[in-house]
Amino acid sequence: MLRIERLREERDAKEQKITDHVKMINDLQRELENIAAENRTLRKLAAVPDNYGIDLAGIKLNTEKKIESYTKLIKVLQDDNYMLEEERARLKNMLKQMSMLYTGIPKDRYADLTDEQLFEVDQFVMRLKAGEPVTPGDCYELKKENSLLKA
Repeated sequence: MLRIERLREERDAKEQKITDHVKMINDLQRELENIAAENRTLRKLAAVPDNYGIDLAGIKLNTEKKIESYTKLIKVLQDDNYMLEEERARLKNMLKQMSMLYTGIPKDRYADLTDEQLFEVDQFVMRLKAGEPVTPGDCYELKKENSLLKA
């Protein structure tokens, strides 16, 4: 008996759901009819023929293409931003190293060197301080290039 009663309750619940869904479908259909009537009225007011239509698939396709292009643009801008942040951090580090190099040292520390030579000396010192590999071959190649230029 309990099983029969439970099955009847389930059947009634399902019938209630079906009734609710039918009511919702009827409401949506009425709303669609109202929109269609409004559309016909607006077409008459604007003197647009009934067979004149807009390709909604084309509009959706254009919108999707725009979204895709904006997504690609965002990716490119994010990559650029990341590269600029790296460069900013590198330049900030270089400024810090340069300020440590020049504190307490008079401006004419190597009076016989040109500005370019001073810059090269500073770069060499910063590479040494940063722990980057500096080989004697670098100096040899510079001397070799210098002798070729003089010749």
